[in-house]
Amino acid sequence: MADSDRLSPFAMGGLEPSSWKTPLALAVALHLVASLAALYLPDLLRRPREMPEVYSVSLFSAAEVGPPATAPTPRPKAAAPAPAPAPKPEPKIEPPKPPEVTVPEPEPP
Repeated sequence: MADSDRLSPFAMGGLEPSSWKTPLALAVALHLVASLAALYLPDLLRRPREMPEVYSVSLFSAAEVGPPATAPTPRPKAAAPAPAPAPKPEPKIEPPKPPEVTVPEPEPP
């Protein structure tokens, strides 16, 4: 088989070895244009929205609240509580002793 009979990968796809630069440049340019359009077009096409008027509402007035409350009079301090009595020692509880059982001795025959 001769070298000229073999098909190169470029010959199968219809591309010449030097013609890959144009499609690559086109793909890069299209991606760049699409990315920039996605970033900047929404801001350029945005319309200013009409804002409704803002109403302020007073929820309460100081006249409705009334005069300020007077400070409560301080109460005299109570005497210090007496110290707690010392705890009583707990009585020792001994376990009950089992009753003594006597076994009758058998009578000799």
